[in-house]
Amino acid sequence: MNTEQKERAKYAQIWANEDYTSGSAIPFAKYIKTVIPDSLSVLEIGCGDGTTMNYLWDYCDIMGVDIVTAPKFQAPIVAFTEAPAWDLPFINNAFEYTISTDVLEHLPPDMVGRAISEMLRVTTIATIHAICTRPAVRKYCGHEVHLTVRPLTWWQKEFDKRNIKGLDIKLI
Repeated sequence: MNTEQKERAKYAQIWANEDYTSGSAIPFAKYIKTVIPDSLSVLEIGCGDGTTMNYLWDYCDIMGVDIVTAPKFQAPIVAFTEAPAWDLPFINNAFEYTISTDVLEHLPPDMVGRAISEMLRVTTIATIHAICTRPAVRKYCGHEVHLTVRPLTWWQKEFDKRNIKGLDIKLI
């Protein structure tokens, strides 16, 4: 089983058996409204159950992508694509902004560079990410979920070394 298959199986199990969601989705969405002008195109990486997308759907042209569709997905009025962050099925420069909250630390370490490159590839203005820099409080269905726990300075360096387009990068 390859990395994508393992991660799909893991998150399919977690979403099916746990009350698994991000408590930071709404505060992050409120923050996004303060830094992104309305009506622009936005891709949410790791959109989970669609909480952030639901909050932003009437503010911007938002689309979500996640490695697996959450059974409790709640954003029927917005577009969704199932794909891993390290293999985004979009053309270059497809979105003005890419965003995520509590997602990047979930990436397998060997996929971090590819995922960052993919996000930057599909973005034209800025990429904004809220990243947890500590281990997960608990395991879900026996799975460790924060696979890449690093300080924000490490994440900033990873983005900077791939940012050949000079995009605005905000990491919080």
